[in-house]
Amino acid sequence: MTPERAIASCSTRSNSLEPGVSTTGARWTPADAALACSRYIDDGRIYELHNVCMYAFRYRWARDDSVLGSLRSALLMEAIDLRFEEGWPKFIRRLDLNTGQWAEGKYVEDLVDLALLEEHNGWMLRKLDLWGACLGVYPNVWRRVLSPRYEAIRQVLEVWCGTARSHMSRRLR
Repeated sequence: MTPERAIASCSTRSNSLEPGVSTTGARWTPADAALACSRYIDDGRIYELHNVCMYAFRYRWARDDSVLGSLRSALLMEAIDLRFEEGWPKFIRRLDLNTGQWAEGKYVEDLVDLALLEEHNGWMLRKLDLWGACLGVYPNVWRRVLSPRYEAIRQVLEVWCGTARSHMSRRLR
């Protein structure tokens, strides 16, 4: 079952209903279903998903832009923690698009924005290999220096979405 189908299925227990229709016949969106799955009670136990995990899941699968600000803030905090833990420099040498000159510039925030951009436009970035260009660095600098840092930030998003997905799979059983 795909996550999109899981989101659509989680608001009802009946398999005979079409996704998108509740038991009352009202229409609902995948974002509504994902929100409904963020907290539920099963056999007297309360299952609650941490907000940031649900934000990541809703942004990825329901394309819910209303959670983007909160998700970006949480991911930026995680990226800053990674920068301190792994000893990344605060600045890198990159092209300033306003002046056309090379200068030292902050980059962690841009890596976070790029990770969120990839969630919905990854096909375009992969097809044209635009990661380095988006950050104003040479392709070899992207591959050698920034790509591992970017992947660490992407891994945080993957963990959050995986946590939400496992939470919802328990609900679907």
